[in-house]
Amino acid sequence: MVPSEKEERSGPLRFATSPDRETDLFYRSLLRRAAEEIRKETEGRGLVSVVLSGSLALGEGSAYALEEGGLRPGSDIDLYLVTEEENVGELSARMVGFRERLLSLLGVPGLVVDLGVTSPDRLAKLQPSVANCLLVRFGKILAGDPETLRLASRPRFEEIPPRDGFLLLLNRATEELAEFRARAPRGAEERDFWYRFGKTVRDLGTSALVVARSFRPTLRERREALPDLLKREPIEERAPGFGEDHAFWCEQKERPDLEEARRRYGNAGAFREAQARKRKYVDALWDWETARIFGARPGAAAEEAIRGADPLRRRARAWIRFIRREGAGGLGSLVRALERGLPATPLAANYAAAVLLLRASGPLTGEEERTSDRAFLAEAGRIAPVGANGKDAFARRWLALRGSVCGYWNREVMGGSRPPLPVEMP
Repeated sequence: MVPSEKEERSGPLRFATSPDRETDLFYRSLLRRAAEEIRKETEGRGLVSVVLSGSLALGEGSAYALEEGGLRPGSDIDLYLVTEEENVGELSARMVGFRERLLSLLGVPGLVVDLGVTSPDRLAKLQPSVANCLLVRFGKILAGDPETLRLASRPRFEEIPPRDGFLLLLNRATEELAEFRARAPRGAEERDFWYRFGKTVRDLGTSALVVARSFRPTLRERREALPDLLKREPIEERAPGFGEDHAFWCEQKERPDLEEARRRYGNAGAFREAQARKRKYVDALWDWETARIFGARPGAAAEEAIRGADPLRRRARAWIRFIRREGAGGLGSLVRALERGLPATPLAANYAAAVLLLRASGPLTGEEERTSDRAFLAEAGRIAPVGANGKDAFARRWLALRGSVCGYWNREVMGGSRPPLPVEMP
């Protein structure tokens, strides 16, 4: 259960990474309020319990002090609502609209709350994945039955399939694409940029460890494990400094220091340098992970192997659902997919398009345009399930396609939890 106010005053830290009582109390208050709003929203709908997972459950939460006072969250809140099996579908649909209302009720700028819905039956049959392993081993019951996780299956970290790490790479790249800014941010936006950049570097490290079957749950363990992996694999040949950056941002989560981050990347040019490094890291890991998982060399053949990895029946069902949602606009995408032998689900194609767009983003932040940038943009436009105008100049084509790719991801993966993208390049 979330500690009471009396326990907050006298109890040990529970959610914060570093010995920072203010951060810990900040999250305790948010979690108590969130659990109460969820309880009211789900009353009479068979809710068994609310379970906290992710970095806060690990005790690795962080927050950033604002100049005007108060804190800005540096960690997402990952919650699982456990209900009886017959209620899962209804409750899942209800949470799509509730998430936005919950964020409004909590009233904390920059806060992200992810709401998953599961059941005791599903918990007893959990398959190995990063999210599932963290949930059953570190999950904390905020409300409801304190024995919820007792009968859950307990897959081992070594059993997590490498493709789970690849999915983390795809999700992180798409989220970075959604948050992309072409100009150096200022003030609070700058703090947000460095928070996201650090999270990206840490998640890329986690992705590599999962693919290598070397995942460890805590931040400290992952920081210690990555150098051994980099000694064995040629990742840093294409992404020099990745290991050092990963260690730096693991330390930064414990002791955030904006000035230290600026100095590390060159003060005035820090934003551009960070963006350039991020692209190199994604490039290197994309090529290494596709070769390791799919046995295909980098290039079009590897991307075809990735997009063709789903069983045909599953692909067909996914396209039928896509056309029902998109109407006539989805038919053109299906025709393009059929021309290529129906190589992917719409979601798999959208992920691949997102990674291509992120890899092509250099010219928008001031880097010299490469031949591959236009090739990546053209390929992204060809495979994205929801197309965009392909006749404008590079920046406008990139922006339009980014809007459709990230919009699709927000609807299909994030349940509409991310705010709409700006219509003009920031």
